[in-house]
Amino acid sequence: MPALVNDVDAGRQALAVKVVSVFDKNADRGLARIQAAVLVIDPETGQPWALLEGATLTAIRTAAASGAATRSIGAA
Repeated sequence: MPALVNDVDAGRQALAVKVVSVFDKNADRGLARIQAAVLVIDPETGQPWALLEGATLTAIRTAAASGAATRSIGAA
């Protein structure tokens, strides 16, 4: 899952790629079913800036998307 931050006025630019995999047998190993990593890259040079654990980001994003898509009772 690629992403580009391109806020030139604020001097913020970054390229990121998230890789997500599902391993159904991980529960037997005491590990999370969803494994993910996020690589943040300089968009001009390709130099890696950071490698982040991505399963937590995936969980937060999923919860946020569900909340945004859910219409509360009584809402028009």
